[in-house]
Amino acid sequence: MTDFTFMKTGHDNLISDEITEEQQNMISIIIGFTENAMKTAAKYTIHAGRNVVLPEDIQRGLMLEMFIFNKRENIVEQLEDIRQEIFEDSSDDEEIIMEDPEVIPEFCESSCNCVMCNTMNNIRNAWQNFTPTSRLEILLKDYINRMNPPEN
Repeated sequence: MTDFTFMKTGHDNLISDEITEEQQNMISIIIGFTENAMKTAAKYTIHAGRNVVLPEDIQRGLMLEMFIFNKRENIVEQLEDIRQEIFEDSSDDEEIIMEDPEVIPEFCESSCNCVMCNTMNNIRNAWQNFTPTSRLEILLKDYINRMNPPEN
């Protein structure tokens, strides 16, 4: 008998293909956080008169989201929807069509005076004084700080 494929070595016994509920929740939080930040960055881009979301827009959106994520009224429902969509739905993935812009504009702050634009224009001041209070905030702040937006 030379076929030992039915035997396990014990090496993989500690590693599971199953994602725990805690991991599912963490993945949902990160996706929800990023989704909200990207929506804000896209709105800010439009208010700034540009048609391309730039790394600086994304970084500012992530910074702002750090301050408002836990204050969103529907955050629990949003995260549950994300969790169900990722881990419980068996639906096909949506196709995302991305086009490379012919010309990439330089970053410029929005001259719009709405609350969102004023906040995004000044987010770096608030960010400098922000002290994370949880492990997740520490990790996210470190990641956001390591992003390399274009120099203004």
